[in-house]
Amino acid sequence: DRISPIVVKEIRQMVRGREFTYSFGLSLIAGLLVAFFGLADALTSVGQSGPKVFSALMVCLGLLGIGVVPMGAFSALRNERADQTLDLITQTALSPRSIVVGKLLTQWIKLLMLFAGLAPFITISFLLGGIDLQTILISLAILFMWSMWVCAMCLFLSSASQSRALSVAVFIGLGIAVLYILTSAGRVVIMMMFGGPVGGSPFGTTELGWALVATTAFCFVSMANLVLLAENRLSLPIEDRSTALRVGFFFQY
Repeated sequence: DRISPIVVKEIRQMVRGREFTYSFGLSLIAGLLVAFFGLADALTSVGQSGPKVFSALMVCLGLLGIGVVPMGAFSALRNERADQTLDLITQTALSPRSIVVGKLLTQWIKLLMLFAGLAPFITISFLLGGIDLQTILISLAILFMWSMWVCAMCLFLSSASQSRALSVAVFIGLGIAVLYILTSAGRVVIMMMFGGPVGGSPFGTTELGWALVATTAFCFVSMANLVLLAENRLSLPIEDRSTALRVGFFFQY
């Protein structure tokens, strides 16, 4: 309750809904299947099954983190408008920023629970050999970070689209973009896992390290911009909606 009443309300609705139950259950089934085939493959190829299992699990996590959960973030404000409860929430003592951050924190908690559900199967990929712990941790951190960014983007698009027709068009566009991103990400993960030497970490070079620092900074800065823009869309016309954006963009410039 001290974090945000919106988080408490949204999590209660989440655990009672079917979307989280189906996504969590299907992720566990996918993890079991990947672990089973990985262990079966380990009987014939010692030390080579770890990258295969980890690549398959990363694709499953990418489907959840970049596809399923962001769609829930996009539907968060849209469902409030459909049920005509958004005006009631904005009339409470909660600020628009508290509403946006609460909705976003709920999706991040959902992401964390889904990642935790597949964590034991990722441990199996490390025990099978062929992949080091550094690669696993950095890859998971990058995927979780950009999943958070996609959730923030979907929440902003949900706040920006007022009409139902525009919301449907944005929803279809997001679905097409997610399919394209997941297809490209699956190829990149497979190339990353099988392109280098066995047991080596692809994140060991200095150039790639600086690239990760730059992309991480861009991710969190743009995420803050998306939160401020979503807050701007939910604020009343009589409220100050531009100071935070102006100050933020000034320092970024």
